[in-house]
Amino acid sequence: HFVSAGFTYERLGDFDSALRLYKQDKFDFGVEKILRNQGKIEELVKYWRETGNTSRLATHFEDNDPEQAAGFYQELNDYRKASGCLARAGKPVEAIKLLVDKKLYEDALRIRENIMDTNGLDEARLNASMTRCYQELAPRYEVSDPERALGFYCKLDDQEGIRRVAIP
Repeated sequence: HFVSAGFTYERLGDFDSALRLYKQDKFDFGVEKILRNQGKIEELVKYWRETGNTSRLATHFEDNDPEQAAGFYQELNDYRKASGCLARAGKPVEAIKLLVDKKLYEDALRIRENIMDTNGLDEARLNASMTRCYQELAPRYEVSDPERALGFYCKLDDQEGIRRVAIP
């Protein structure tokens, strides 16, 4: 009944009463619609925080504050989106480390491939993450893509792996 009454108040132009009823019934669509139409984005963000709507918060901050969005995506266990946000926020090493920690090695390599300039980055952490990727992926590719496995073993300077893949 709160939603129905809220619609009535909304049609009458009494948005404060409609908003109060929508909030009381936890009718997110109505609350969001009124707050957006009134341009009350800060209040909308506050509402999402109060109601624990992490996915809306993540989506909202994705363009404006990608680092904050990354935190919300991590809460949602969406590590690929979280790492993408970290990379856009200028934190590619943290993005790669997150992916490596979650065993998403291919995704970590893709982010590394997009880094053109490593000046100012923690190269030791970056290299450690890449080494872990190569160590994990090289054995997996020995049969399906030996050329790729060979490339990983070369980057690791793993002579035994190189011989195993290069000499059938």
